[in-house]
This record gives sequence, structure tokens and C-alpha cells, in this order.
Amino acid sequence: MATRSATNSSSQSRFRFWTNSGTGDIDIILVHGPGGGPEATWTHHNGSAWPRDMLGSRFKGARIMSFLYQPKFEDFFVIEDGKDLTMERIDKLSGELCRAFSDLRGSETGKPLLFIAHCLGGLVCANILAKGTVQGCPSQLAFSKDIARSCAGIIFLATPFIGEKDPEGWETIIKKLCINVRAEVHPGSGPILVQQHFQTFLQSNLSHLKVDIISEDGDEDLPNIIVTDEYTQIETASLVSFEADHLSISKFADEGDSIFKYILGSLRKIMQELNQTNYSPGPSKINYHGPSKSNYRDSSKVTYRGPIIAMAEHKPISYPQAPGMGPVRIVGARDVKKSGTE
Repeated sequence: MATRSATNSSSQSRFRFWTNSGTGDIDIILVHGPGGGPEATWTHHNGSAWPRDMLGSRFKGARIMSFLYQPKFEDFFVIEDGKDLTMERIDKLSGELCRAFSDLRGSETGKPLLFIAHCLGGLVCANILAKGTVQGCPSQLAFSKDIARSCAGIIFLATPFIGEKDPEGWETIIKKLCINVRAEVHPGSGPILVQQHFQTFLQSNLSHLKVDIISEDGDEDLPNIIVTDEYTQIETASLVSFEADHLSISKFADEGDSIFKYILGSLRKIMQELNQTNYSPGPSKINYHGPSKSNYRDSSKVTYRGPIIAMAEHKPISYPQAPGMGPVRIVGARDVKKSGTE
């Protein structure tokens, strides 16, 4: 008994809880990327932290948390002609999340999990889901099968999915993310392998996992417009673009924010589907506290393709001092900084 208590206490230290850290009907995990943080990625400069201030009140039966870890750019990219260890490093990060979450849940099986991930943090989540369906996965990902089985949806915020056939696309992304550092992605690098494995996973689990990708829409010549829809090539996923930059796409001033409304609508749809189907594992009923529908189109210019069927999110990246962006037009109720730093 003492061992279980110690293990649970240790696993709780790997998460920043936005709502009650006790048990709930559903778990929502937010995962940031390099340069971001478990709080900074999701907190607007007005102090509003939407997982706590907006999402928690809407889904009172949910346990909402951010994963505490410190990813680096070299975990995803080959730096300065170094050895390509990106797949091993992504596996390590994914394994840390797997073990921490497995320890946190303990015997609490039978309830769904949702991921919200920003930027490269989305690759950490996608890797867990993909590896959970293959034989002979790395030992550090031993718990990925249970997570893949529990995951009902994932929302990616500006996560790049480019593939090996577009090296120029990766070059464009890397130049904006890794300022003053020469970095590369090779055909066998982690980001490309994760995308390939995740695509295979989705094609075999279309009826189970709901996937939504939110990309940036703006002038690509600006340094903070990084992951636009052309760099989010995942077949079968739902894709929507908002006029936002890489820093503002995961920070919301208030509930009127158009991206928050879209995320809320996606989450609500997943909750409804879980309640209406014989989803297993899963709770008997999940209660949503909010309006009957999300009118995100009322307040923003949106480029939308396909049905709203998904969710996953990851936090934005903090940049070194970058050249001034110039004005960025955000359509809707948005209040974002126009600089290149968080």
C-alpha cells in the first residue's frame, strides 16, 4: 500500500494539474514542445490560463493536466551534422509520459484519454499512439498500448507533419524554429518516422480515434508564421486553419477566442460520441457544462476541410530574440503579442 502511494505521489509530480488532481471521468493531457512550458504555453499575457479558467468549468468531470518535461530541439532535429539520434530521443520523451501517466492512473482503467498538443509536442503524443499498436516497441514505451487503447481523441496545434518527400518544407520549418543553429531532418529521422507510423495507426483505427489539426494562417514571410496547412499532411485527419501565429495559437484571452471555441466544439463532439456509443474503455457518462453548440465561425476567418472529428494540442515555442514580425492580423476576438518571444 505504501508503495502504491509513493508511486502515485511521484507520478503526480510529473504533471501540472489545472483541475482536481483526484480521479475523474476523463483525462485531458496537454503537451508542449521545445522552448515552451507546462504553464507558459497555455497562458495568455493577460494571465488567463484556458485549461484552468475556461476548460475546467466546461468539463467538470475531467482531470486536466500538463505534462512536466523539458524537450529540446536536438530531440527532434539533427544539430550541426551530429549523429541522428532523434528517434531514440523521441522514444525516450514518449516513454517518460507513458510511465508517468500509467503510474498516475494505477488501477484506474476504463476511462478515456484526450491529448492536446502544441508544435513538436504533438510528435511525442503521436509516437505513443503509433507505437502502442506495433509489435516489439521499445521497452520504455511498454505502457503505450494501454494509452493507445484509452485515447479517444487528439488535437494538434501547429504540429508539423511533412514527410520525407518535402525536404524543403522541413528546411523552412527548421529555419524558423532553430534560429542561429544549423539543424536537419534526414529521411530516417524521428519526425518522419513518427509521421509514417502515426499515419499507419490512423488508417487502422479510423472508427476509434478522432484527430483534428489546427494550423496557422498568415503571411509565411513572417518569422512566427511557421506551421501552415501545407505542413500538416496527415490523411484522414480533419484540418482547420486560423489567422494566428505560432506563439498565439495556444493562448486565449477569453472564451470568445475563435480557436478556443473551435477546440471546445471538437471536445464537446467527442464527449457526445463517447456517451452515445459503446466506447470501451470509457466512463458511463461525461457531463458537458456549456452552450449547446460552438459558433466559432461567427468570430473568425476559418479555412475548414472535413468534419470536426478530433483533438490534440501542443504548446508554442519560445524563440531567441527574433527580428520584428510586423503586424499580424488575427481575425476574431484575439489579443496577441506581435513580438518573436513569449
